[in-house]
Amino acid sequence: MKKIVWSLPLLVAIVGYAVVRSPVSSGSEAKASYADGHLLLDMSKEQTDARMMKDVSFRIRIRDAEGNPVQGAAAGLKVLLSMPGMFCGTVPAQVSETEPGVYTATGVPVMRGKWQAEAIYRTEDGAIRLLYPFKAE
Repeated sequence: MKKIVWSLPLLVAIVGYAVVRSPVSSGSEAKASYADGHLLLDMSKEQTDARMMKDVSFRIRIRDAEGNPVQGAAAGLKVLLSMPGMFCGTVPAQVSETEPGVYTATGVPVMRGKWQAEAIYRTEDGAIRLLYPFKAE
């Protein structure tokens, strides 16, 4: 029984280390997009590298079906940073409109590893979610 009790924390530590150290392909970091008959949303990372305990910013564009910017949407837009598969919670990002229909969300990844930025835009019909994977060094 003592072997099992000591083996479990070791196994958790090894799996946690492997998750944090495994690479994220740069191809998945280009852009996250959503389109339906009414709205067009896209999200991209503003800087090349993300660092733990440093601000990382994302650019979110919201346009209507004709391509016109959707202004004043910051109140309905929330961005959360999290580590998929880890139980370390979420980090809310600060969202502001930087130009008509363009929003910047800035948050801080608190440790190295695989992260995702989840943009949630609430509409009258429900919510639109964009997931943007990235890696923090």
